[in-house]
Amino acid sequence: MRYLGWSAFEITIEDGRRLLLDPFFSGRPNEGITPSPARLEEFDDVDFVLVTHIAQDHLGQAFDVLGRSRATLVCDVATCFVALAEGITSERIFHMVPGVQFAFKHLLVKALPTEHLFLKKLGENAYINAAPLSYLIATPRGIRVFFGGTRPSARTISSLVVSINLMWLSWG
Repeated sequence: MRYLGWSAFEITIEDGRRLLLDPFFSGRPNEGITPSPARLEEFDDVDFVLVTHIAQDHLGQAFDVLGRSRATLVCDVATCFVALAEGITSERIFHMVPGVQFAFKHLLVKALPTEHLFLKKLGENAYINAAPLSYLIATPRGIRVFFGGTRPSARTISSLVVSINLMWLSWG
């Protein structure tokens, strides 16, 4: 697992597939959040982009990465809606709600709940929201990684703590 700054991480699993989580690279220097040292071209061959929710400090440069790669987007419903509007084809998007699990050639990704709310403004008088997610990722060899996104629920954490190899938590 490689920390890329703020909420962004990269995971390379045993078979070489690469997952990019919450790819916020640009930072907010005026708010003290430095840009990531990672550059978009580093992710031209990434396999999956996982976004926990539509907030800019989590969505970040996901659509830029998707535009440069053949990656699959795994995301909440609001991010899916915006991705479609940005021209990402539906075949490349797996939208999730808490409890849903997808299998991608022996890589399991399960969406779990968080305790967070974010509204994204769409136009003059419209907003979009969906349940923000955290992810439980199980690799082909059974390594289990929990990516907390923002404010994973205490119930979720307590139910996983004995069965996780790596847990990343954030609280914002």
